[in-house]
Amino acid sequence: MRLTMKRNLLFGLGLSLILLLISSTASYISITDLIQSSRMVNESHQTIDNLNSFLSILKDAETGQRGFILTGDPSFLTPYTEAKEKIAENFNALMPKIGNTTLQKENLEKLRFDVAKRMEVLDDNLKSKKINGTVSNEDLLKGKTYMDDTRAVIDSMQNEERRLLDLRTASLKSLANITP
Repeated sequence: MRLTMKRNLLFGLGLSLILLLISSTASYISITDLIQSSRMVNESHQTIDNLNSFLSILKDAETGQRGFILTGDPSFLTPYTEAKEKIAENFNALMPKIGNTTLQKENLEKLRFDVAKRMEVLDDNLKSKKINGTVSNEDLLKGKTYMDDTRAVIDSMQNEERRLLDLRTASLKSLANITP
């Protein structure tokens, strides 16, 4: 009888340890997935913020250019000069955060092109003002076209990122409900 009882206790203890191990493993995997999902949601928010920052940076550059074109005073070029420096930093922050979708990669390249062209037009307008004392309406409209293209690309990227954010948030909520 003692031998049977001892065997039953050992069996119960072994079974309990196996269940504990399985439960711990499941909890670890669930918590790891929850943390990963939370990180992805945060990255989506950061990406949307970085894209908003691009528009702000370009507007700063335009403001500096406009002030210089209207007044000829070089002190108005400060926001323009600072914006040129921030653009590279913003691309470096944005690149690793962009989703791995083909659409986002294509949009990022289009954004890079449009921003470069917009800055090129701003540079040309400033040179024209310094050399000729004036900037043509055609040159200003060319810059507007690139800015409009940039806005459209950023809108597309933000919409895609919001779509991903919705998926990631749903996954996060699901994992948050399962984890306990």
